[in-house]
Amino acid sequence: MIKIKSEFLYHLVIYCQNCNWVDIENEYYQLLCKYTDPKNEEDKIKQLNDEFQTLQDLLQEYLLSINRMIPVSINNYFNNDICEQLTEPTYITKVKPSNILFLNFNYTDTVEYYLNGISRIVPMSNVIYTWSVRII
Repeated sequence: MIKIKSEFLYHLVIYCQNCNWVDIENEYYQLLCKYTDPKNEEDKIKQLNDEFQTLQDLLQEYLLSINRMIPVSINNYFNNDICEQLTEPTYITKVKPSNILFLNFNYTDTVEYYLNGISRIVPMSNVIYTWSVRII
């Protein structure tokens, strides 16, 4: 039998076996709200924050390790799939982007492969790339 010392991790194991990251964030928030009750100690909130930060760090480490394992052939597939739509005649006559915006929510640098392909086909375009990380 395994004993889980972390209340947060225990809660996730029981209630979030097939959850997405947003669900885990929601569970964290619900526990945080529960801890804001005046009878709770500040230590519980700190512990919850520390445990959630550890989980975030482990997720980031995992995503970075997966990202390094993406074969070049898959990256080329992504580039070809998007960039074949931006052939020279299409660019000249129809698309004419002055700005291209990528908003990345998957915490990997996959979009970098798209950017490299697009900059070869549309060299004068202004590419804006941003990603979002919630730090709590």
